[in-house]
This record gives sequence, structure tokens and C-alpha cells, in this order.
Amino acid sequence: MNLFFHLIIFVIIFIVYINIIHLLKTSEDLEIYELDYKDNDYFQEVCNLKQPATFSYEQIHPNFVDSINEDFLELKSNNDVKIKEIPDYYSEDIKSVDYFILPLKSYLTLIKSDTHGNYISEDNHFFIEESGTFDLYQTNDDILQPKFSVNKKYDLLCGSKNAHTTFKYHNNLRHYLVIHSGKIKIKMTPWKSHKYLYPIKDYYNYEFRSPINIWKPQRKYFQEMDKMKFLDFELEKGQALYIPPYWWYSIQYTTDNTIVSAFTYDTLTNYIATSKDIGLYYLQQSNTKTKISKTFDLPEINESNDDAFENEQDEKQTETIQESSI
Repeated sequence: MNLFFHLIIFVIIFIVYINIIHLLKTSEDLEIYELDYKDNDYFQEVCNLKQPATFSYEQIHPNFVDSINEDFLELKSNNDVKIKEIPDYYSEDIKSVDYFILPLKSYLTLIKSDTHGNYISEDNHFFIEESGTFDLYQTNDDILQPKFSVNKKYDLLCGSKNAHTTFKYHNNLRHYLVIHSGKIKIKMTPWKSHKYLYPIKDYYNYEFRSPINIWKPQRKYFQEMDKMKFLDFELEKGQALYIPPYWWYSIQYTTDNTIVSAFTYDTLTNYIATSKDIGLYYLQQSNTKTKISKTFDLPEINESNDDAFENEQDEKQTETIQESSI
């Protein structure tokens, strides 16, 4: 009886060990798959290959793709979103990038007037819950969610024209992007490039990133850039992307009306495999005093919006004078 009990324990530990080894394994092939979605089982098999994969989401769930649009954002414009300034990521000796919070309507005004591509919004799972759209996002679980998931996270992403996310990787089991409007550019490179990317592990925000601006590299990183190879591609409305764990990626918004949804799923086994990072995250949270979020002067937004309006009126007036003189 005692021998049988020990045998059962050994088998369980062995199975968990094999699963963890598989989860930590990375794929290094510099190629992207294009797949036709058949069912969830087939889809998860493709994801287990740990290669980036694109697929048409408009054919799978057209209602979801069309439901999140500019009219939707207008209806939810009083809810708050988190915003980050891109230049903060490339400041010297910055290990953690703070966000600031604005009502969605103020943020939309901000990115319309931002001509330098400085602002992005992400990590908005609270926005999805508070705006009453959680149930809409949940309709995607039967399509995307792997078996035995114990945690899921939904997100809404957008940014100024030509703004981009930092070059980063994730350690979740599954991470997907769905494009609702506009267009995004993606840069990706496999895990083996990490030795040239000087990884920064920000446990306050649970973000694993590189200090290199992959879209406009700093001069001191030119040699590292020459040693890496990238996947460069674009995604438009209705397309979706699977981003495997430990693949480095960055998103660039080519228009200021681009809207993207993100889905993240984890299993208990994946939590065990990443327990070191998770433990350090919670340790960081317990050792961090309450931080005051960055602030942004709302009059600046209104002023920039007024300037844009005045410039538009001046242009119209000039055109009218020219027409009259003709």
C-alpha cells in the first residue's frame, strides 16, 4: 500500500515536470504561421508549436470585431483608462514606467492632437469590467481559451498615430490580439535574441522589456540591432495574432483610430513554471509603498484641442479668401 502511494506521487510529479519542461521550451524559427480556424482543439495544437500565428477573426466572431468601434468608445468615454508616455521607456536608469489615468474621452482628445506618437493605452482590464463589456469579451473564451485555464485577462489597447509599445515578452500560456479598426505594424524576434536586448524585469508592473527603441534604435545599440533578425508584418481590421510566450514583440499604431483587444490565459501548471517571477512580483508589491499615479494637466489637452480647432478654422478662412479673390 505504501509502495503504491509513493508510485502515485512519483507519477504525478513526473507528469507535472514534463509539462513544465514543455511550457519553458521556446521555438526559435523566424517564421509566422497563417492558419484556418477549425475548432478549439485544433487551434490549441497549433499554439503548442509556439510559433506566431495569424488568423481571420472576422470569420470566427464577426459580432465581436464590429462591436468594439469608435461609437463604442464614445458610449464608454466617461470611464477611465491607463496611459503611458513612450519616451519614459527610454529614459536612463528607469526600471519602472508609471502610468497616469484619464477619462477615455480626454485620452481620445489627447491622441488626436499628439503629432509625435507619444501616448499608448494598455492594461485596461478594469475599464472592461467597469464599462460593462466583460460579458462581451467573455464570448471569446470558447474560441480562444485553452483547457484547464485558471485565470484570464482581457485588455483594450490603442495609441496615438505612430506610437508603439515597448519591445517586450510575456510568460503567459496564451496571448492573443484582435484588431477592431485601423492597422498595426508588428516587430517580433525569438527568445534567442534576448542576449542582445538587455532585458529589464519590471516586477512592479510585471513587464519584461528591452531598453532598445526597436522602431528607432538609439545609436549605442546599433551593433546589437545588426545581430538580430525580425519578423515585420501588418494586421488590419478582422485579423488576429497569437503571440507565443518568450517571443519579443512590439506594436506600432499606424492610425489614431486603431483599436485592439488582447486576451491572456494561464493554467495552474504555467503558474508553477513561472512561480519565480510571480513570487518576485508579489514580493515587490508587498515592499512598495502606495504610489501616486502620474498626473496630466487636463487644460493642456483642452488647449491643444483648441489650437487644433483654431488652426483648422484659419485654414478654412484662408481657403475662402483665396476663392473670393479668384
